[in-house]
Amino acid sequence: LSSSATGWWTPRFQILDLDGYMHPDQHLPDVGFALTSRLLPVELLQWEAGPQVIQGMMIYAVLFLIAVHPQRVSLVRRGMVVMSILNLLRSISITLTCLPDPSPICDRQWVGETGVYKRMPMWPKLWWRALTLLMAPNSHVTCGDLIYSGHMVFLVIVCKLFDRYWRPSSVPALPGWVVDTMRWGVWALTVIGTVMIVATRLHYTIDVLLASYLTHRVFESYDTFW
Repeated sequence: LSSSATGWWTPRFQILDLDGYMHPDQHLPDVGFALTSRLLPVELLQWEAGPQVIQGMMIYAVLFLIAVHPQRVSLVRRGMVVMSILNLLRSISITLTCLPDPSPICDRQWVGETGVYKRMPMWPKLWWRALTLLMAPNSHVTCGDLIYSGHMVFLVIVCKLFDRYWRPSSVPALPGWVVDTMRWGVWALTVIGTVMIVATRLHYTIDVLLASYLTHRVFESYDTFW
């Protein structure tokens, strides 16, 4: 509900230069945006589906981990508890402060058919939009739900699960080099996903950093309380 509601709340704003003309960058200043714009090719910056592709690969990776790991109940419980806590915190943070969304997809909602819902009453349309998002997460991009990144939370959780549970001693049926290669592969996907989230303007850099830190702390605190 919170992620869908921010689509109505997120503001549209215009940045002007010192002479009063429209600035070419219509988003808040961000170091990550500046670096990726300079270092990455335009094709990669415009690959709006990139973060979803990486997330899909991580879903298959964690499903494989659950299927073959002997401690699958333990790792599923840890993952679900951590995800639940972080989603609860995120639902509060995105409701408290709604930043202008830097995503080109969200910018197009102001002038295209995908943003027609903004002119409709929030209730009861919000319930249907939230239900659609729950049943089909890739059906539409939520706008304004920035602090902090839900995509990054998921990537870090999967990475931490592999780092803790995917060891040669845990799955003796597989060669050690295979286990290590897969674990480092998940780490690589996490790094690539992080860059893609920022490069495609899906989130500000601060959203990614906060999500990474909070996910790490909640994940490591799990043993203290459960």
